[in-house]
Amino acid sequence: MPEAYLTQGETLEIKVSNSWKNIGKIVSSPEIGSTPSKIDATNLASTQMVYVAGIPDYSSELTWTLNADALGTANGNTAVLNSLSSDTVYNIRVTKAKIGAVITFDGFVSWAFGAASVNGLQTIVLKITPTSPFTVAAASRGGPDARGSTGHNDAVRVAVDWPLLRIRRPEGGQVGGVLA
Repeated sequence: MPEAYLTQGETLEIKVSNSWKNIGKIVSSPEIGSTPSKIDATNLASTQMVYVAGIPDYSSELTWTLNADALGTANGNTAVLNSLSSDTVYNIRVTKAKIGAVITFDGFVSWAFGAASVNGLQTIVLKITPTSPFTVAAASRGGPDARGSTGHNDAVRVAVDWPLLRIRRPEGGQVGGVLA
């Protein structure tokens, strides 16, 4: 029987002045990853279309939708986002808790209040433009889960590098858990 995991518990954090600030109340999040450009290498001797992988595109923009906190809420998402500069590159961390993955990258941040509607919640549309590749690492989890697994080894890092997926292990280190 295949396993599936809820996206519940996903977090988004932005590093501000050497401190990670949680951007809470996520309603929806984007796909995160890279896609290589597809370059046509077909020539007159080809019997079919031929393509080679080009440089990766780390997404021109990633968009999150958040339920807005009141501006006066201490450490609320509206207050944290309002303190950011649109011309500064920030460290970004997305934790996908149910699958034990932490994605880090750098990017520019912009945001706006979502459109208003009758009987609607006030939302925030957060856009982050990546300026670096994504790094995926296994998240550390506490004790054993329902299957008896003790989680993943923090030192295992996965570099998203199309078309290859490389797993780097620490020298002499063991890999615990499963990256799938």
